Formats: sequence, C-alpha cells, structure tokens
Amino acid sequence: MTFASAVGAIAAFIGGLLIYSWQKRLDRQTEMLRERREAYNAYVSAAETMGAHTIDSEGDTDNQKVAEYRAALARLQILATDAVLSAAIAHKDALNNLQSCLSEEGHQVNLGSAFVTELKAFEILLTEMRKDNLKPFRLPANVTRYWGRNLI
Repeated sequence: MTFASAVGAIAAFIGGLLIYSWQKRLDRQTEMLRERREAYNAYVSAAETMGAHTIDSEGDTDNQKVAEYRAALARLQILATDAVLSAAIAHKDALNNLQSCLSEEGHQVNLGSAFVTELKAFEILLTEMRKDNLKPFRLPANVTRYWGRNLI
C-alpha cells in the first residue's frame, strides 16, 4: 500500500464521518421542527376549543377541556422557542382574563376589551409560530466554512 492510497483512504474515512455527523445533525433539526409543529397544532386546537367553550359556557369551563389545554401548553413549554413560549404565556393570561370577565358579573363591563386582548394575543402567538416554522434553513457555521472560505 502506497502512501498516497493510505492518505486517500484516511481522507475518505474522515470525510465520511463528517458527512455522517452533518446528516445526523440535520435529521435531529428536522425532527425537532416536526415535533414543534405538532405541539403548535395541538396548542392551537386546544386554545380554540378552550376559548370557544369559555365563551359558550360564560366562563364555566369543562375540566376535560382545561386538562387538554394545560397539556398542550406544557408541551409548548418543553418544545417551543422562547418567542413562541412568551407569546403562549401572554395568550394564556389573556384567556384567563377573558374567563374571569365572563364568570364574574362585575367584570362584564371589561368583556369587550378582554375579548379583543385575547384575539390579539392569539394573533401574536400564531405569528411567532409561523416565524419559527418558516425560518430560512441555514447550515451550521462550522459546516459552511472550508479552509477559511464561506461556501454559502
């Protein structure tokens, strides 16, 4: 075996390892994005159900719907980005405020503003979810540099 063929074999092996680790990183990123999308979908569904039920029942909520909503929110706390999570918490606070306005007679005056606040918080949340889902795909910096040159 000549020196050149040994160097070639070692270079091919190292190149294979680098490509494999890069592909695994991309696979993990894709899987995390898929899980976040599922969590976003579950939260949106639970929040819409909870909001509609809160309005229909005038603040008297069903324990099953509350449990579904809280489970969806907990999953967001684990998987979501910071921007989505802060928007979800703001939406949760607005939904709680709407629920208290509906359930207490003294707060009926603030019902219109509570409803508008909840809708705005929900729109902000959806915007943050959309931003997270539509981020331009970028390769990690250590992959895009090759001997000091930027490949992308």
